[in-house]
Amino acid sequence: MSVSTILLIVLALLPAAGLLFYIYKMDRVDKEPKGLLTGLFFIGVGSVIPAMILEMLLHSCLNALFFGVFSSDEPTYFSGGVTQFFYYLLYSFVIIALIEEGCKWLFAFLLTHKSKSFNCLFDGVVYTVFVSLGFAAAENILYVFQYGIGNAIARMLTAVPGHCFFGVIMGYFYSKWHLTHQAGQLESHLRMNRIIPAGASNFRSGGLLVLSIIAPTLAHGFYDFCALMDHWIYIILFLLFMGFLYFLCFRGVSKLRKIDAHNSYLSMAMVLKKHPQAAAYVSTMPEYSIYFYQPAVQQPMPVQPAQPVQGSAPYGQPVQGSAPYAQPVQGNQPYARPVQGNAPYGQPVQGNPPYEHPVQQQGYDPNRPNGPKFPDN
Repeated sequence: MSVSTILLIVLALLPAAGLLFYIYKMDRVDKEPKGLLTGLFFIGVGSVIPAMILEMLLHSCLNALFFGVFSSDEPTYFSGGVTQFFYYLLYSFVIIALIEEGCKWLFAFLLTHKSKSFNCLFDGVVYTVFVSLGFAAAENILYVFQYGIGNAIARMLTAVPGHCFFGVIMGYFYSKWHLTHQAGQLESHLRMNRIIPAGASNFRSGGLLVLSIIAPTLAHGFYDFCALMDHWIYIILFLLFMGFLYFLCFRGVSKLRKIDAHNSYLSMAMVLKKHPQAAAYVSTMPEYSIYFYQPAVQQPMPVQPAQPVQGSAPYGQPVQGSAPYAQPVQGNQPYARPVQGNAPYGQPVQGNPPYEHPVQQQGYDPNRPNGPKFPDN
């Protein structure tokens, strides 16, 4: 293998490797299994194949629609105006963006939406970015060997970070869907046990799942449309949009990292904000009891915090192997008894805010003083 070939491979893979390392390091709560992440990366590499096949087929159909002949290449000459605009509009948003983001989304969803490792808010971003950068790495090798070092350097600053940013956008809505879906499961459990009124509406998560594919498709389509249109206005729009994506995604990743916590507790906070009357019942569920028996006042209470249930998962972790939402024991005996000096079972610790405010008003804060702590990996 020649030196130039090795250099091209390094230039093609280096930006993807750097961004993968960055996203992995930003995952601070309950890091994902390396085997799962490796599988997601290589499934992203493999997703290039069905994406290319679908793109060629639809590209031929688009040429037939506009010019009446099937061709694998777009026309080399445009007279400009409406024809060129709509041709590239459909080509960018449907043939490139929708196909590529759809393939990445499909494989990420199939591999992770029921995974036991998908238990924290930041996890969805990790999954979709690893698939996206696997796709970007494979695509980058094809382009770099075809067009050379100049293309490799340009794509290092645009196309590869672009795929990462589209993955971040996809992962944000994917994580929000997963969290909202889990909150809906808890709410359904409470309704089934007549803890909340039967007519209470479920949390709506379907729209977030749709956005997890539509939002990155729109961003990807606009990126490609500006890159294809040969006019100085679109060049300026392209540069401004890339700057916006850099700012939006790096800032978004940093903010999401700060509020990252286990979905078990975040979904509980969402449900209790909507149904505060369910707090006493929820406190008997082993997934959540440790939250209720950990003092949340600003000054330490003169009592020792209650210990987790014998045999339960480590502190701050959801119970492993339980049903989606465990039933209270027969007769509603507590799973874990309050420490000596606490108020009766199911009541807030003296000095704590009432149950209708089990979390901070702005949302669940895992880093508040004396609040429940999570493993910081």
